[in-house]
Amino acid sequence: MATAIAVRNLLGEMGEADVPTLAQRLGASKALLEALLERLLAMGVVEKVEPEPAACGSCKDCAEATRCSTTGYRLAGRTVAVPLRWSNA
Repeated sequence: MATAIAVRNLLGEMGEADVPTLAQRLGASKALLEALLERLLAMGVVEKVEPEPAACGSCKDCAEATRCSTTGYRLAGRTVAVPLRWSNA
């Protein structure tokens, strides 16, 4: 079963990911991941990353529009992926 800590750790490793990607990597349902992410959002641990407009500038009739409009998540305060560092202390 996926946990909030597992989601946080995976986002730390990946830098940024959407719900389907997290669900696949953790072997959990999208509904569970959405609930865990909502809890992490409320705690200020993660933040939503709004999708950027497509490079072509026209998503209205694009076959890829649903993929482009997927909201991602990342650890709060991070703008780039940073590997986790473990202290020896």
